[in-house]
Amino acid sequence: MSGPGPGAAPQSLVGLLGGTRVAAVDEHGTLHPARAIWSLEWWVGADDRWHRPTHEPAVRQSLVEGMPVVRTAMRVPGGDAVQEVYAVTGDAVVIDVENASPAPFVAAFVVRGAGHVALGDTTGVVDGGKPTAPPPRSITKPALSAPSCC
Repeated sequence: MSGPGPGAAPQSLVGLLGGTRVAAVDEHGTLHPARAIWSLEWWVGADDRWHRPTHEPAVRQSLVEGMPVVRTAMRVPGGDAVQEVYAVTGDAVVIDVENASPAPFVAAFVVRGAGHVALGDTTGVVDGGKPTAPPPRSITKPALSAPSCC
């Protein structure tokens, strides 16, 4: 599993009983799929700036009703941005971001550590030359770039 090494903060696991893959969600809501070299962060662009859970002091995390659903909340102007991560059929993991504030914001997903990212109907993140995370539907306006800020 990719992600933090020994001595790092604890991670919550998501997956299905009898499933073949699990993923870990760290204390910031970053997804670390098992047996993958990449991770997936979530950022929120609010009216004041980009909010990155790895850099914010007001990030809280819990399991939803004791189930393997990891809820991570982060303060944004006027309220919270709330991410929930859980597994569904097969090897798929859902990342749901809710705007629990009155102000609009944009959610961004940042892939780190992947050698190649391709978007389309049949390809998502590519790990070792093999597609590992196909998107659920076509993405009409993807924006891909190497981060210069981080």
